[in-house]
Amino acid sequence: FGPQGLMALYRKAGDILVGRGLFEDAVDLYQKAEEWSSMSDLICTHASHILSQGRFRTLEKWLMGIPENMLSTNPHLLYWLGCCRLPFDPAESQTLFARAFERFKAAGDQQGMLQSSCGVVEAVLTEWGDFKQLDPYIKELDGMLREIKTFPSEDAEARAVFSIFAALMFRQPQHPDMKRWADRALKFLRTDLDISRRVLMGGYLSLYLIWMGEIRDAGIVVEIVRELAGGSDLSPLYFATWKMQEAIYDWHTGAFDSCLENIADGLKAGEESGVHLLDNWLLAHGVYPCLCRGDLAQARTLLNKMKPVLKSKRYLDISQYHYLTSMYHQLAGDMDLTLKHGQIARELQREVGTPFPHHLVSITVAQALYAIGEDEKAADLIDRVREAGIAMKSRYLEFLSELTKAHFALGQGAEESVGSGREEQGLESLRKAMRLGKRQGFINFAGWQPSMMARLCVKALEAGIEVEYVQGLVRKRNLIPDAPPLWIENWPWPLKVFTLGRFSLMIDGKPLRFRGKARRKLLELLKTLIALGGREVSQYRLTDLLWPDADGDRASHALETALYRLRKLLVHEKAVQLQDQRLTLDARYCWVDAWALEGLMEKIDAVLSKEDVGLDEISRLTEETLRLYRGAFLMDDTSTPYALSCRERIRDRFLRCISALGSYFCRVRACEQAMTSYRKGLEVDEFAEDFYRGLMKCYGCLGRRGDGVSLYRRCRRILTSGLGVEPSPETEAVYRKLLES
Repeated sequence: FGPQGLMALYRKAGDILVGRGLFEDAVDLYQKAEEWSSMSDLICTHASHILSQGRFRTLEKWLMGIPENMLSTNPHLLYWLGCCRLPFDPAESQTLFARAFERFKAAGDQQGMLQSSCGVVEAVLTEWGDFKQLDPYIKELDGMLREIKTFPSEDAEARAVFSIFAALMFRQPQHPDMKRWADRALKFLRTDLDISRRVLMGGYLSLYLIWMGEIRDAGIVVEIVRELAGGSDLSPLYFATWKMQEAIYDWHTGAFDSCLENIADGLKAGEESGVHLLDNWLLAHGVYPCLCRGDLAQARTLLNKMKPVLKSKRYLDISQYHYLTSMYHQLAGDMDLTLKHGQIARELQREVGTPFPHHLVSITVAQALYAIGEDEKAADLIDRVREAGIAMKSRYLEFLSELTKAHFALGQGAEESVGSGREEQGLESLRKAMRLGKRQGFINFAGWQPSMMARLCVKALEAGIEVEYVQGLVRKRNLIPDAPPLWIENWPWPLKVFTLGRFSLMIDGKPLRFRGKARRKLLELLKTLIALGGREVSQYRLTDLLWPDADGDRASHALETALYRLRKLLVHEKAVQLQDQRLTLDARYCWVDAWALEGLMEKIDAVLSKEDVGLDEISRLTEETLRLYRGAFLMDDTSTPYALSCRERIRDRFLRCISALGSYFCRVRACEQAMTSYRKGLEVDEFAEDFYRGLMKCYGCLGRRGDGVSLYRRCRRILTSGLGVEPSPETEAVYRKLLES
């Protein structure tokens, strides 16, 4: 045929193959025939189908077979080449999409502009580098989406909506149209679009909703994607995408085991397929749950696996590594390293232009600044985070900023704030935070610190702030304060024991019914343990008291059996500890009203010893103390050894406390509160003459002469009939003063 004849034959054969639908063979023949126009048209017609099969290299090979001068000037070919390079070299892909966009724009091809600008967004999101590059394309997309009335396909519309939504999410989360784009993205999840596209869209949408603090809405999105992906044969990349969004939602809702299982599944898919694009994100979201539940060893292992990213240009991944490392050192107690890594992460996020992550890291940086004494800098930073959270309508950032402000005012080292304006500010921030937490359903968050949260929950329950929500938070997260808040009865103690005025048990908020002789022996063990102080009580002392007639081995076996059964009865086995042959009722799991009363009385003594005593604080402590003392310790129990001595000790201490409170209230002219205290004292001991005298003085101050005289006569009658004595000269003097007034 000769060269020309052979090329004509190739051309004709290519046309025949196209007619038969064998376009791949036709591409090869068109290339041999140098039929570039037909080859280009054929590639552009079938490129989307080829890419949907994951055959990026095949399409790229065809495109690279076209002469450079034609490839570089044809925006359609540039666009498809950008798609081929996206999974392997996002930076080059972005350049190709940008070149295609400019040529489409010059040609006035709006659909081409829309496609290529979406490509730029996808490339930036894949590269995870400089998000500021999105700004011009956000503007272009916004303009085009306002102008375009109809799209060539539902897929094209969905892609455009996803692109502007994802671009705004990272770059401009405060944009006024953010919610509108999120709502439109959600609608596409319920269509018949390609499942991979919907899985990707769902991943970004659920993350955005979590950022905004809309945890319940994020759960709805996760559930939709789970139904889609669960029965589908996803590619490894989109399978990992699905697993990652499941994991992110899991750790925000406290499902840490499920989170780590999803992370393992996602990493396994990458290992088996060789697609490692999401590895760092998967590892990062494996670190979060480890930190949140205090597993520093596992967190360190995962952080070490993330280290290779430090050599890349994926700056958002790098910043996330430093952020996680910062939180790791915060939990480990090294505030210098916390601040160092936090500032690196924050600066990187500022440079790449991602506002939400930037402000999230700022919270940890502020907490580190506060810890090293930079209070003003810390407060200023948190105020800026709060303002940003309000601007972008992020309840998440609002919650964390208010919680941190409360921590600054009420945390450790803030005892001097009690009764001050600072305490009121702290409680107001705590009130706002817990109100948001309840409304949004927050159970966990980035930067969770068990010790900080336990302290703030103590403060919240002391002040009666969102009690039900706070109690649920304590239970779900198993929060245990450094010092058990025994004075807070509404702390959700696993086990509560009432011994003042009656004996009863509450296990997980439900009363325990006492039935059978066997249980009575177990309860006798519990009562005796409490009567002996409840802490490090010798097991030999207990056996001598409870099984006096048994020899050593039999008594030890009896105690061992009773202790085993008592733990089962109480459900929470950690509540009763046996160590070095000594038994302890663990105050972290068990609340005893007698212990709480003694703790309150110690606080009252400490407050009254100060020069500047706050009336409000004393009034609150008094109210709690009077409410708690409902009668004598195990008042109806005659069988428990040492109950009597413990009963008398608590009673005497309570009466002394009442006397001190009455004197204080009289001194500050708070007569009504003084009278309440004295009356409670007389309920406990009707022979306590100083309580009668104190009440008489209060009646005198209030001008209630008749009540005072009647009280004197009652006092005289009780003393003479009960003790055979007359009122003291001091009481008589108060009486005469009443008569003279």
